[in-house]
Amino acid sequence: MTTFEGFPPQTIAFLAGLRANNSMSWFDANRADYLAGYVAPAKRFVEACGDVLASIAPGVSAEPR
Repeated sequence: MTTFEGFPPQTIAFLAGLRANNSMSWFDANRADYLAGYVAPAKRFVEACGDVLASIAPGVSAEPR
């Protein structure tokens, strides 16, 4: 079973930076933070939910993409 311990503080820091600098150039410069602090934890969240959902509703498919 996959565990999800929540989003790290860098998720909020990335989102705050994005809010203040909503441009493609800023995003491109901060893509590594996006992948590590937002995408990776979100995938763990989907995996953890998928494990629980599989026991409740076997037809539900959780795919962390």
